[in-house]
Amino acid sequence: MQAMRRGWYLGKETFKDRLLKLLDKPAARAPSGRSRTGTEFRDHGEKDAARLIRQGSKALGLSTGKVALTALPKSDERKIVLACLLREKTRVSNHWIASRLSMGHPGSVSRTISAGKSDKNLALRIRELAEILVAGEESTS
Repeated sequence: MQAMRRGWYLGKETFKDRLLKLLDKPAARAPSGRSRTGTEFRDHGEKDAARLIRQGSKALGLSTGKVALTALPKSDERKIVLACLLREKTRVSNHWIASRLSMGHPGSVSRTISAGKSDKNLALRIRELAEILVAGEESTS
């Protein structure tokens, strides 16, 4: 489209007019009314994920400070529980989870989440934490 603004196009004059009209239109909206290209569309639940980290960390007795999280082992059970919960409840990437919880390489996060889900004790802790956070969310609404 940048070339169009500079005057480059192939076709008749009517084609040029149609292209210019398309450039002048506002951004299209999705059927739900949200923007297709806006930041809220690309958010992937990062706001919800940040909220889950804050509330989950408080429930698990885990500090949310970057230095404190970095000092803990990358495979700390509380980090695994939070990572599994984030994977289950949001669409944030492994990279996002790895950087926020100081869990190392994003590929390790995927393996750690798989191991956490297969461990019965951790799976129970994940369910319990999810219930606590959902109950807390309903009481604030």
